[in-house]
Amino acid sequence: MDVYADFPNPDGALLPGAYVNVNTAPATPHYALLVPLAAVQTDQNSSFVLVVGADDKVAQQTVTLGDQIAQNEVVTSGLKLGDRVIVDGIQKVKVGDTVAPTVDTSGQ
Repeated sequence: MDVYADFPNPDGALLPGAYVNVNTAPATPHYALLVPLAAVQTDQNSSFVLVVGADDKVAQQTVTLGDQIAQNEVVTSGLKLGDRVIVDGIQKVKVGDTVAPTVDTSGQ
């Protein structure tokens, strides 16, 4: 994204027409649910993820996606904090299967 900014340069550190990289942070943190790209599937109508219910059964959950951040998708609706999303082995399970989920605590 290109952004134009005018600011004082009293000691002439920057020359006219020079380009710089600027990192900015939002004034307030923006919290969002992220899921790995590999966990998101699509069909002709929507995007969805496979979730594990309280009974350890696999279900399909339709999601609305926002921006992509690195290797993750922002989920704007369809999931809530605490939902268990299958991120590995999605090709090995189908809706209705009973699974033995494990939790990734690595924070990645």
